[in-house]
Amino acid sequence: MAVYAMIGFAGFGFISGGIVDYSSLINQNRALQEAADAAAVSAAQELMLVGASSRERVAAIAKSYVAANYPDKVETDVKVTDGGKVVEVSLKAPPKVYFAGPVAQNAGAVNAFARAELLGDSANVCVITLETDHKAAFSLDSNATLHAPDCAVYSNSSHAKGLSSLSNAELVANMICSAGGKEGSGKNFSPAPTTDCPPIPDPLAGRAPPPVGSCDYTKVQVKDTVKTLLPGVYCGGLEIDRNALVTLLPGIYVIKDGPLKVDSNAVVVGVHVGFYFTGKDATFSFQSNADISITAPKIGPMAGMLFQENPANPVGKSFSITSNNARYLVGTIYLPNGKLVIDSDQSVADKSEFTVVVVRKLELKSGPRLVLNTDYGLIDVPVPAGVGPSASKSAVRLVGVGMPPPADDDDDDDDDDDDDDDD
Repeated sequence: MAVYAMIGFAGFGFISGGIVDYSSLINQNRALQEAADAAAVSAAQELMLVGASSRERVAAIAKSYVAANYPDKVETDVKVTDGGKVVEVSLKAPPKVYFAGPVAQNAGAVNAFARAELLGDSANVCVITLETDHKAAFSLDSNATLHAPDCAVYSNSSHAKGLSSLSNAELVANMICSAGGKEGSGKNFSPAPTTDCPPIPDPLAGRAPPPVGSCDYTKVQVKDTVKTLLPGVYCGGLEIDRNALVTLLPGIYVIKDGPLKVDSNAVVVGVHVGFYFTGKDATFSFQSNADISITAPKIGPMAGMLFQENPANPVGKSFSITSNNARYLVGTIYLPNGKLVIDSDQSVADKSEFTVVVVRKLELKSGPRLVLNTDYGLIDVPVPAGVGPSASKSAVRLVGVGMPPPADDDDDDDDDDDDDDDD
């Protein structure tokens, strides 16, 4: 009796072990597929931002996502195919089995495959916030709106609430990407943000600054008059106030050791002008009902740059637009250490052909509607390399999971970009 009991128990254990191994393989396959999916989508998003010429970076992003989502040993193969529009991720891992028996003996390597493609060709990067770890580095509140339906917006903050859209605020873009997490409900974003995106290196960090010589003008104030201003170095700032009407001649205006301030119904008009902010208190503020209508230079060291901050400036300076008439701002706003605060009651930049924003922090308060158009071909102001249409190609979707399609020897784009073992 005891012998039969022992045989029955051994048989039961044999069957139970097979069930355990079979369940383990199913769970492993599911986990491996999820890792492949996440890697393909994330790598395709990176491809969108850096282009097919940076295949090594795209492969590195895919491998980092595999490592984050599948901690065990795995072989990772990444390909950029279809003329730089598709990322394919293939994974192969040894089977996880624990008991001797038919399941373990017949278990081969576990495989997963995912394919993600770029959609269309009209999306561009038009907003990047460069802050890497703060809460609400990219924030909208109250009734604020950021309307950028044809371009991508990006928060580099890894904070769980690095991207924030609260109350009745709405962030609308072709793609919304956060290196960390997001704060806000479904109604605050369109589409839903993609989180845990790889941070984007500052695309404008390599730009040479314009020359800054000695002071051409000191503490200039223009009030209650009609005046034409010349490019040059404005030490101590430039204040335009009380119904003044100012025309800016083309060129670079260096605002040094003081603010650029436009207030109280003053009107400022300029074609092909760029403002460079350097030194103590060098910021801008467009207040009250100031009327601003300016376009960036088309040539020279600040070509395409409407506002540019010296990267050596202290971190945290605030640049503000509270005017209800700042509706024509053509060019790129580049504040690598500064915070751009928009707190008006009307639309901002909505009449511009295009506006690009690359700042450390971006804050929209109360009820402004920041509009970022992408009609680059309608004006002679260039878009700096690294932003706008040169930064990306399209949105991303997952189009193939499971096993890869048969190899096509005639497809020259199917280059083997990475075939290393990951431990």
